Amino acid sequence: MRSVPTKDQAQSRRPIRQAVIVCIPVLLTLAQPEALRAQTAPVQLAQARTPSDCKLSRVPVWRIGQLIIKCFSDDQLSSLKSVFNQRREKLARQDRRAADSLARIAGVNRDALAQLFRIVSERAVEPEELPEKLAIKLRLHRQLVDDLHLQLTRAGRDERWPLILSNVEQGRYDVAISLAVSLKDDLAPDTGANPQGGNGDSLTAAAAESAIGKIALIQSNYVDAVRQLRAAAELASEDEEMHQQYQEAMASALYLRTEDEWNEGALVEAADLYKQLIRARPRSKIPELWAQTQERLGNVLLRLGVGRRSVSLLDDAVAAFRAALEVRTKGSDPRLWFETQRHFASALFRLGVHKGGTQELHQSVAAYRRALAEITPESAPEDWATLQNGLGAALWSLGNREDGTEPLQEAAAAFTDALEGLDAERHPRDWGATQNNLGAALFALAERETGTRSLERAITAFHASLAAYQEASAPYFIVGVRKNLESAETMLKERQSQQSRPGAQ
Repeated sequence: MRSVPTKDQAQSRRPIRQAVIVCIPVLLTLAQPEALRAQTAPVQLAQARTPSDCKLSRVPVWRIGQLIIKCFSDDQLSSLKSVFNQRREKLARQDRRAADSLARIAGVNRDALAQLFRIVSERAVEPEELPEKLAIKLRLHRQLVDDLHLQLTRAGRDERWPLILSNVEQGRYDVAISLAVSLKDDLAPDTGANPQGGNGDSLTAAAAESAIGKIALIQSNYVDAVRQLRAAAELASEDEEMHQQYQEAMASALYLRTEDEWNEGALVEAADLYKQLIRARPRSKIPELWAQTQERLGNVLLRLGVGRRSVSLLDDAVAAFRAALEVRTKGSDPRLWFETQRHFASALFRLGVHKGGTQELHQSVAAYRRALAEITPESAPEDWATLQNGLGAALWSLGNREDGTEPLQEAAAAFTDALEGLDAERHPRDWGATQNNLGAALFALAERETGTRSLERAITAFHASLAAYQEASAPYFIVGVRKNLESAETMLKERQSQQSRPGAQ
């Protein structure tokens, strides 16, 4: 769970950024109801935790991001980023221990881990974005290694495949690319396309193109990645299954390209590819693959809809997630249902914010609560905190559009509950964002109440948020929280002045 800039601050950056994660936690500001991320006691730093699952080895790919956030503090990751970028031959004991632990959990060796840190560091990455960006690269690396192991069973006769695999495993991506290029060129010496030797050679050349493209994706060379994966899909055109797999990989590369910078054209092309795949993968024949493609289409449309501020695109995103949930039921696969449900809740929230009215916000609140019913702050603290923040943001927005105080009270309760899953010492930015959100909810509540109790609680929360951001050396976010604090303190002084006047009750 990562904090997001305020609306005014975001205008100086790319139009949209989306976390891992996909519940879209947000940083609330008092003056702007649509810029949507909070406890009543002063911030108390929690003791560092070492959950038992931080001792696991080679976790499933989908868990890598969760465990990075759970098991490694922001300071630990920043330290590893620094030492790997400096290419130190010897690491301090604490850095070596953290690196070995992270490599074990992610299922990579330390050389590959170091190279992935360097790749992530080549582009400007905010400290709170580092876990998310690193998790994406680790997942891509693991998926490529698995692909290459499978390729050995399909084309093991060429001695370069084991060498390609070995170099990828060690993080020597450029060497692996050179080997894959030589293999491809041997199959198609003249043009690099329409390789000689029949369909078998075509599929081998396609696999080589795919490997080159997926390495380029790991290296953040998105244009090259898309080009190579497009070539792989064309080479495999006679094998429907492989053709679709390469199309899907290309769509994923187009989507990931927008992680680093906004590119509307890439998202439009990714959406078109997923729509083609949905038509080619009918629900009646392969329901789970159909549902997976619907969910991925939903994520693309969600990002595109938020970037364009398009209600119709957000409507389509909601429809895609809803379709996926028709197959991904809680009974069939609880994990996939949970992930899709949280995406569905987030899309409904965004649609409600942009569309106006309250229907979609009510639906978002219900969807968040369905997902929250499946976890506890003890079983999944980071998921719990992210979902509670999403629920709080939906309730806060709902409370600003409806009379009464109940949604705002529930929003404050949700932000308070979110803190149960947060560790202020490990992740002070998330703690600070959540404290700020609680303050915003309490401030909105105070505007509809008399007295000063909610205002005083809001001010306490804003002070806690500032303390956490100052601890994290995060001036970018401190500005917005200070504005919130000033607004709350001004209102408190006005009410205290009114109460002190003669005849005031």
